[in-house]
Amino acid sequence: MNPKLLRPLATLDPDVAAFRAASGATNVTGLNRLAVYLKGQSLWDYARFYPMKSSQNAGSGSTVYGLGGLTSSNMTLVNSPTWGSDGVTFTSASTQYGNLGDVFDGGAMAVFGRVAFTAEPTLQESLVGVYASGANKRSFIVSRLGNVSGDPFRFLASTDGVASSDYRSSAYVSSTDMECIVATVSDSGSVSLYQDKQSRSISLYGGIALTTAPYNSDLPVFFSAYNSGGADVPLNFSDLIANSLLFMSGAGLSLTTTQRETITDLINAL
Repeated sequence: MNPKLLRPLATLDPDVAAFRAASGATNVTGLNRLAVYLKGQSLWDYARFYPMKSSQNAGSGSTVYGLGGLTSSNMTLVNSPTWGSDGVTFTSASTQYGNLGDVFDGGAMAVFGRVAFTAEPTLQESLVGVYASGANKRSFIVSRLGNVSGDPFRFLASTDGVASSDYRSSAYVSSTDMECIVATVSDSGSVSLYQDKQSRSISLYGGIALTTAPYNSDLPVFFSAYNSGGADVPLNFSDLIANSLLFMSGAGLSLTTTQRETITDLINAL
């Protein structure tokens, strides 16, 4: 990564200044670098970023303030996950999660989540997802099905509300290290999964190949979601510490390898 991108900037971006005033954040240097980069790459209108370190957001309460041009939605923390210097901790076997509203507007999409977690081997979980039994409601971004042999992580998406449709497996293995997990879907349905900058192979596990509406839902998006048996109930991913979360979406969104890797570096540097 170009070291110049990590230097403090002399001028505070006005959107970052507004975010600081609203959230009370005391450490916005890294957020400023990310915002300036996204704007310089014409990606700001496709992005919504949620920093989750105490010093980079409210640090208490139920609101995780966001910044970016994709939406004005903030994240609501449910059942009091714990703020900390590394991020927000969602405790194992609890009902804690983050409700984001509907942050996707169709077209291509990308999710950058800097997290550390320990996976629960018997549950169906996802870092980002919604679930309902109706058509166009069941969609997950990075998911884990504990009842599948080998307990692989997978990039999972379904456009018809049927559990057996449109899901893809991957070789990603859970880690307790703080890492940036990046999932992308193009307008054509091409999917990719990265662990920091390392590509993880994705192969069709079951159902049919995803070709349209990669994330099509009018339901709120849940961060750290769990489902067992079809109920529309979001619960937490086991033992998850979330440092930051970036959503990107739009019909015109297209990330180059350099952009994806630079955004990963900027998030990891927060």
